[in-house]
Amino acid sequence: MTNKVLLRGAILVLGICLPCTAAADLPSLQSLIDDTPPNGTLVPPPGVYHGSVVVEFPLTIDGKNQVTIDAGGKGTVIYLDTDGATIKNLHLTNSGHSHNDIDSGVQLRGNFNVVKDCRIDDCLFGVDLQQSEHNIIRRNTIISKPFDLGQRGDCIRLWYSFHNKIQDNVCRDVRDMVVWYSADNTIARNDSRGGRYSLHFMYSRYNEVDSNHYENNSVGIFLMYSDGVKVHGNYIAYANGPTGMGIGFKETSDVDIYDNQILYCATGMYIDVSPYDPETTNRIHDNVIAFTNIGIDFLND
Repeated sequence: MTNKVLLRGAILVLGICLPCTAAADLPSLQSLIDDTPPNGTLVPPPGVYHGSVVVEFPLTIDGKNQVTIDAGGKGTVIYLDTDGATIKNLHLTNSGHSHNDIDSGVQLRGNFNVVKDCRIDDCLFGVDLQQSEHNIIRRNTIISKPFDLGQRGDCIRLWYSFHNKIQDNVCRDVRDMVVWYSADNTIARNDSRGGRYSLHFMYSRYNEVDSNHYENNSVGIFLMYSDGVKVHGNYIAYANGPTGMGIGFKETSDVDIYDNQILYCATGMYIDVSPYDPETTNRIHDNVIAFTNIGIDFLND
């Protein structure tokens, strides 16, 4: 009789870690996708299907909250490489572990797509958008893998992506939400807790950050080289630790920061050479900063 040890959804047999349910034993969702006509709707029968799957033409996949897609610990669960598709009411789980490959619940490469009302868990990254415009990422619950904070993936990641709406998502125990080289996006009413950067901008202009709830993260919102951003109506609390801050600015100009609550943070606002452009002004008004060790930390010359 072989000794067995249960190990987080796997069985250790003679030193080899085997998945409890091999991907080959699960029915294929890819075949159902391929049999759906363009612009059609696929409602798979309830159950667990194996990923990864690729969507290369517009369609709607509606899991009715009864469908799980399991990537088997390899790659991305859904690779969405089209325009005008909708992915909703699905449970996406068990992506790969590669940061280089950005193993995700959804990798999105297209325009005018919708990813909504999905649960994405045990996935390194949640939703990754690259060079994608006019997409909607809404009402998803995203949980990364159970790694140390710096080794997790980001809940939602935008890279060279414009005019997207990131709204009403719940992020738990992820690393960051990051916006790189991206403009004219709306990030509103998201709830992020237990991560590192609730929201991190790099070289991203003219975005709007509205009415998000950020609690128990290392940093609330950090703007690096990101001009013309509007940050208003957000609740940021308990960003503590040696680097804890509510809102941070690094060489960032022409921003509007107003009507935010920043509570119980190590530093309320951290302002480093901002505005960077001497011809501009940063407009910071009508915020509540309370119960912090430092209210506002100015690092300008």
